Amino acid sequence: MKRRVPVTVILIGIVMFVAAALAALVAYSLIFADEIFLTMVVMARPGLMFSLDHARLFGALFVAVALIVAYGAMGFLRGRMWAWWFAVALFAVNGCGDVMSFFATHDLVRSGGGLAVVTVFLVVLNSNGVRDYFGRKSKMEPLINTDEH
Repeated sequence: MKRRVPVTVILIGIVMFVAAALAALVAYSLIFADEIFLTMVVMARPGLMFSLDHARLFGALFVAVALIVAYGAMGFLRGRMWAWWFAVALFAVNGCGDVMSFFATHDLVRSGGGLAVVTVFLVVLNSNGVRDYFGRKSKMEPLINTDEH
């Protein structure tokens, strides 16, 4: 019997595929961009000067990120336990990035909003319906069974 995929799992899988597509777009922009494009990027964000010299290397890294996240999204939609852990780690790292971003930019709206969204994803990932789909027990089992006395 084929198990039914919860709507929340489908939505998180779609978000993961969108993240993979965005990483692929960034990779394409870095690998195939010309000097004019990269110069405009640096003018818009002076902190990206380092990436101007290493654009193709960073592009290759973004290709790897895109492939890994897309593979994780496929496993997630198929109910693989490793993909559930991958999604939890992905969103947790994203949340850490939002916290670090706040200390760097002091932009509470952007960093706080990102952290709020990540928190919602982590709560949904740990909800009973999602955990059941991945074969995880919804409730903690007691370490000592007191019924067998």
